[in-house]
Amino acid sequence: MGCGGAKRRQPARLMEMLFKPQALSRAIEAIVAAGGSEAAEARLVADNLVTANLLGHDSHGVGMIPRYIDAVLEGGLLPNQHPTATLDSGALLALDGRKGYGQAIGREAMQMAIQRAKRSGSCSATARAPPPSGPGSAAPIIAPSALQA
Repeated sequence: MGCGGAKRRQPARLMEMLFKPQALSRAIEAIVAAGGSEAAEARLVADNLVTANLLGHDSHGVGMIPRYIDAVLEGGLLPNQHPTATLDSGALLALDGRKGYGQAIGREAMQMAIQRAKRSGSCSATARAPPPSGPGSAAPIIAPSALQA
């Protein structure tokens, strides 16, 4: 009596599209710039999101763009922000991300921490309230070479 539909159904196929990383990054850059970001910030965000996908961190890749667009439109994400210190005692630095893109806030925060570490010998820094910023931190890449310079 059953029609056996479940047995006859084909497995769901996901749509798959392949993009060259550079072309995808430029497209994402244009979207971020359209949201009000200056060119350097748009490029940084786009490159970070594409890199996240290339490294297998798809949850923090270009799929974040719809969330970013909504956040910009709702005022929860503000383009072109810079971190401000809420606590600065030399080797201890607490920063407010001011609702900026985590990629930009994180990079600036790292640069500020590196400068403090050069002066003080070490630095412990934290940044509050940036939105998700991609696959982890750039610290293991940026800090060692900057501290040796």
